[in-house]
Amino acid sequence: MSLSHSDLLDDLGRRETNRDRVLQALKQAGAKGCTNVELARPSLGGLRAVGRVNELVHDGWVIDVRRVGGGIWRYVLKGRKEPEQVELF
Repeated sequence: MSLSHSDLLDDLGRRETNRDRVLQALKQAGAKGCTNVELARPSLGGLRAVGRVNELVHDGWVIDVRRVGGGIWRYVLKGRKEPEQVELF
């Protein structure tokens, strides 16, 4: 099965939307954070919510991850890293 260019763009758009929703949920939760179960709701990150959290970390967001138990994890947004300054010379 091959995907069309349109299908790939739709998937990318959904991923970005879900990432934005996960980020918004983490911001609203504050110090309480959100569990993986909460983030996995279809209205937020869906079944790949943890992947969206990893993308946020890759994009510079600092997210504290704590094991609650029984396969439940809590994610707490701490802020955003400052971009690193690179000296060229």
